[in-house]
Amino acid sequence: HNPPGMITSYSDRFTPVNRIISLLNRGIKCIHINVNDFSDSRISHHAPDYTAKLSSILNLSILLQTYFLLCMQVILTKDGSHTIYLPELKESFHSINGAISESRHVFIDAGLNIRWLNSMNVFEMGFGTGLNALLTWIECKKQGRKVNYHTVEMDPLKDEMIRKLNYEEILELNQEERLMFRLMHDAPWGKDTLMDNHFSLYKSQMSLLDFDFTEKYDLIYFDAFSPEKQPDSWKHEIFEKLFATMNPGAILTTYCAKGKVKRLFKEIGFETEMLPGPPGKREMLRAIKME
Repeated sequence: HNPPGMITSYSDRFTPVNRIISLLNRGIKCIHINVNDFSDSRISHHAPDYTAKLSSILNLSILLQTYFLLCMQVILTKDGSHTIYLPELKESFHSINGAISESRHVFIDAGLNIRWLNSMNVFEMGFGTGLNALLTWIECKKQGRKVNYHTVEMDPLKDEMIRKLNYEEILELNQEERLMFRLMHDAPWGKDTLMDNHFSLYKSQMSLLDFDFTEKYDLIYFDAFSPEKQPDSWKHEIFEKLFATMNPGAILTTYCAKGKVKRLFKEIGFETEMLPGPPGKREMLRAIKME
């Protein structure tokens, strides 16, 4: 998503991360792992050597992840709701023209309320702030619909960051709804959690490629960072995997309207629709796996 215009100088202030990345890349290139060494008969012999080589790389990886988390900033968007901005990526979790406005427009209005089923499976790429899950629960509670909600997230937000978000105030949540938002973040990772009688939540802390799909989905929220900032999340194999796990008639909706993404969807077999975008964006994309 687009970065806020008032923050433009952080790349100069956070250049040390480039040195960390460089060290990490150099370290990885020096490992020289031979996959044949990991056969049952040889792994015990080589394990100590590889463990020593990998330990420094893991330490650098943890340092880099911690650095990014420390750089995160909660910022206001134009509809008064918060989003999170990553200075090093120059990328925010939601549109700066309105976090709640975008989520409602792209995922609720163009997805959930189009794919009308009394009971449905929803998959979200990128749990992030939990806003999409919260809005889905609120909407389905009003409508009496049951939802099994599955989501993946590589880097869950820390509690102190979640507490800074103002969704409870902007959405004017009642006590039950405020509690639900907190419980969504507190729910254990890697375990099905029944949040109430009509909403179950399964959060997985891993990449989309590593996620083991055991369900067929009726609706997919694809809310990854932009293709320019997170290209691995927009590869052909990703959407092939998603297409295979969708029920006939299922919908995939995303804020991204780039021509190359639309062409990729068509190659895989989706029917695509270009729709009016949320505030500040001319178009968005919806893809359908036809019956």
